[in-house]
Amino acid sequence: MRKKPYSATWCSTNIRITGPIDSIYGKEFIGYSVSDYPLKYRSDAYIKTLFLLVEGKIESARFIDKNGFVSKVPGDQKTANFLHSRSC
Repeated sequence: MRKKPYSATWCSTNIRITGPIDSIYGKEFIGYSVSDYPLKYRSDAYIKTLFLLVEGKIESARFIDKNGFVSKVPGDQKTANFLHSRSC
């Protein structure tokens, strides 16, 4: 499956977040880290997962750490819908 870039935009009362999101394969987002301290990359993957769920671009997401361990990124349509209801 080919990687598809996506340009995301989300805004709330006084906050606007925009930027490209890549690593989308079909209907799945894949986040990763090659760092010994992957927490910031895992957090980044979680936020991107929620954005992509809001837009209906993905159905699931996974995170791969430096050692090749694969885990599911938590995120569901209910949380995404809550974010969407709070956006501009």
